[in-house]
Amino acid sequence: MEKRRVVTSFLEREGKILLLKRSSKVGTYKGRWAGVSGYVDDNEELLHAALREIEEETELPRNEVKLLRAGKLLPIPDATNNILWLVKPYLFRIHTDKIRVDWEHQEYRWIKPEDLEGYETVPMLGETLERVMELHPKPVILDSEVMEGSRRIISDRTHGATWLAGEALRVAKLASERCEATDVGDYVRYLKVVIDELMRTRASMAPLTSSLSLLFHDIDEASKAGSLSQLKTLTASKVEALTMKLKEAMFDTAKYASQLIKDGDTVMTHSYSSTILEALREAFQQGKHFKTVITESRPLFEGRITAKELSKLGVPVELIVDSTAAYFVSSVDKVLVGADSVLADGSIINKAGTYSIALAAKDSGVSFYAATQKVKYDVRSYLGEKVTLEEKDSSEVWEETVLGVKVRNLYFDVTPASYLSGIVTEDGMVKPEEMTTQIEAMLPHMYLG
Repeated sequence: MEKRRVVTSFLEREGKILLLKRSSKVGTYKGRWAGVSGYVDDNEELLHAALREIEEETELPRNEVKLLRAGKLLPIPDATNNILWLVKPYLFRIHTDKIRVDWEHQEYRWIKPEDLEGYETVPMLGETLERVMELHPKPVILDSEVMEGSRRIISDRTHGATWLAGEALRVAKLASERCEATDVGDYVRYLKVVIDELMRTRASMAPLTSSLSLLFHDIDEASKAGSLSQLKTLTASKVEALTMKLKEAMFDTAKYASQLIKDGDTVMTHSYSSTILEALREAFQQGKHFKTVITESRPLFEGRITAKELSKLGVPVELIVDSTAAYFVSSVDKVLVGADSVLADGSIINKAGTYSIALAAKDSGVSFYAATQKVKYDVRSYLGEKVTLEEKDSSEVWEETVLGVKVRNLYFDVTPASYLSGIVTEDGMVKPEEMTTQIEAMLPHMYLG
């Protein structure tokens, strides 16, 4: 999918904004209404591109426009043209209504922002405008139980990324049930605020953000033709379907991952992963005889949970402290870990310490695999957003406070793609270099706001 950077500027005068109707001479979206839009040249500064387009398309000199606001970049996937538009919105104020449009447009109008819904526009023009102008001044107040659900997800230290994704979906369903909106527009706006809030709870866990993105995309699409009751029913059914898909994908991934384990292997894993635990269980039930080396995974010792579960099955387990993983890795046949996120470049985010094990495995010539589900693909890394690694309370590492000592408790690290032998998903083995193509196939089905 080709990425194209675009600036879209809205010109405001006396409470109205300027709309331009695209002519039949342009390459895309003929006859649709838009703001002042245009491509950004290579290495061109975004604001410069916005001012240049205003001058070209309206003949307004730069000294007659005043920048009011720059909005957050909006990704808009266009499956028809196989383009990902990366739209940077701006809001400018002008003091004249005397403009002249160029060949790209056949007509212009000054409208009230709230009247935009009545026009056939280029894709997501309303969402673009919302990034620089508040179209719905009525505040959205979140339900107390919804907020409590959000807080539980933030503070959770015992569950994995897939479970937390399911919990976020359940909170979204609760929000839908308790929403007191009386029309479709208010309902969608409320759910959008809820979804955005839930996405912020655990930003480094892609299954949470991806599941919510898939949910809201379908809600938003259905809102264009459905009634309020239909939307609430749809939300409930989509939550159930996505939750079931999370479970099914985990089991399918585990089955593929179990095929990596051979009779007589010694397998190392780090921390706790429901997918890895299921893969090891599947291999054991297939009659394979193997040993495991499990790291404790400090500071909360999730590896001990993995060790207990495997010992119940009868799988031989050696539990080691994290700092000795590099020593023990040379004596294993392969390393198999989970992943909380897979980035667009094929690298993985997983429990802190994973990168160190991967380095040692590479040095020892030991294969290093990650097993995860496609819902854990980090779409935002594809869009160029900075990766956020969670850092938690220092008291988990050291309860005592010592003057002059700053305790860091980083929960995750990034293991580069070059250290991975492969990534196992519900569809089988994927090469790290294939990740960009895999993510591009997901984009048209996701909310990227």
